[in-house]
Parts: sequence; C-alpha cells; structure tokens
Amino acid sequence: MKLALISDTHDNWTLISKALEIIQKEDCKLLIHCGDISAPITLEFIADNFKGPFHFCFGNVDGDKLLSYQKIQDKKNVICHGSVLGELEVENKKIAFQHYPQIAENLALTQKYDYVFYGHTHKFDSREIGKTKIINPGNLCNIKHPPSFVILDLKSGKLQKIDF
Repeated sequence: MKLALISDTHDNWTLISKALEIIQKEDCKLLIHCGDISAPITLEFIADNFKGPFHFCFGNVDGDKLLSYQKIQDKKNVICHGSVLGELEVENKKIAFQHYPQIAENLALTQKYDYVFYGHTHKFDSREIGKTKIINPGNLCNIKHPPSFVILDLKSGKLQKIDF
C-alpha cells in the first residue's frame, strides 16, 4: 500500500491541489500530514479532496484548533491526532508522526517504530536511526526550501520524493 506524506502546507492551495492530484494518480490509500496546515478551511479543503483515511497532527502555525475540529466533525475519513503524537499500525508497520524534529529523533531512538515522520523545518530529510526510518517530506508552501512531499510504498519500503 502506498501512503502520501505531506507537511507545512501553510494554506498554499495551489501546491496542495497539485500534490493531491499526484497522490490520486499514484493511488495512495492513506494521507498523513505532519502539521502546519494553518487555516481550518485548508484542513477542510484537504479532507474534501482526499477520500481515503487522512491523519494529521497540529503544528506551531495551525490556527483555530476548535474551528478545525468543527470543520472535520462530520468527515469519517479524517483523524486528528492533536498536537503531540500520531500513532498508526499499517500493514504491520508501526508509524509515529508529529511536527517537531527533536521529538521525532527521540521517538526514533526508542526503536519502537518502523517509521517516524515529522515536519517543521520545511526541508526534506530521510535517514535511519537504528532500525527506524525517519522522514520529513519537506513543505508544500514553498518557504525556505523548494516544495516537496513523499510517497511511501509500505510493502516494498520504496520512498519517492516528489519535487515541484
């Protein structure tokens, strides 16, 4: 199964739309967002345009969290993991995700997860800490670093970085 990993969208609907088109063409079944969606209406836009399970956590630049919860209240495919930690098990792979790099590294050091995802730096990162693969997909806001996101095939472990 393929999953799409995005972060730091910061309300850039143009790049979000382009990424969602690619994600659909690549037949990704799961979407994970590592924070800094920004406005609640952007969260709603992503949720309305990705029909599979969509997991996200909040970052440091996410707006009105109460309104964000209200925007997704009726969307059965959207799961908010709050501001601390998202955890999933998909295809026998243990996954953790959140927004900050230092927390991600600490999670990877526990060796409890196969994958740890994070955002915040806007810069792509893919490396291993012990048996754990740690990945930052980059950003979809085009701030500080060129925009990118990641498609990960959980069965093969193949990582595809998509640059804009």
